[in-house]
Amino acid sequence: MDFKLWLEASGDQPTADFGFDKEEVANPHSIASIEREHPIHRFDIEEMGTYLAMRKLGGFLPCKVQYVNQYVWGENVGAVRIRINTGLQLLVDRKGVDLLGNERWLAKKSFQINREGYGGYEDVVAGEIFEVVKEVHSLPLDVPAEDWPNLERTVVNLANKLQRTAKEILVFENITKINSSRYIIVFGVRGHGVAAQDHRRVEQNITEVIFDEHSGALRIFNTNVESDVGGRHGWELMPNDQDFFFFHTQDNEEISEVVSTPMKFY
Repeated sequence: MDFKLWLEASGDQPTADFGFDKEEVANPHSIASIEREHPIHRFDIEEMGTYLAMRKLGGFLPCKVQYVNQYVWGENVGAVRIRINTGLQLLVDRKGVDLLGNERWLAKKSFQINREGYGGYEDVVAGEIFEVVKEVHSLPLDVPAEDWPNLERTVVNLANKLQRTAKEILVFENITKINSSRYIIVFGVRGHGVAAQDHRRVEQNITEVIFDEHSGALRIFNTNVESDVGGRHGWELMPNDQDFFFFHTQDNEEISEVVSTPMKFY
């Protein structure tokens, strides 16, 4: 069975890009060995977490379960964290230090967990996820800088990626440049006018990109602009749905892959 039945890879590329489907030798414990004919059972995220918590990074670095949805390997710079957010989105972060000396979790990978799958193989899926953890841990550390060359190109690249991956309900409207360090990518919502009384209606979905030269960190967050239905008309900016940090050593492709995954499953 293809691993993408369990995790939807970020962006347009299948999970095979990370090597999950490249085994040439048959392995009875691998995802590919699970028969499609087996009865479908609901996938248990909590059970998968228990298997993740058993894994040691490098054979010696134990996992610390900070919350029911967070798993961390290491404490210092270079530590790796997994978060499972609302909507069963899985994020892999790595700890870095900004120009002000503050520790920051930098987004490195993003996946969508498919909970409606073949229950009973949570240990196999945990193993596949841990392979991503090991890959991220093996990468060179990302470092900040006082400027972000070609930030506008980064924003345009991200907007193009969001257009390709977003669900059809979201319609690209524009990119607004606030200043040289701040941009807003705006999507309208198709069919947003249909809503019941006393409910809220999504008017726009916005992705804001902000570079802070003092910390050297690029912050990208996504949120909705909503209005009340049947009441006094007024638009309200809602709390952030997604919030990511990046350093300039992370290329545009990595950034756009991470940010675009939630839009694919909006």
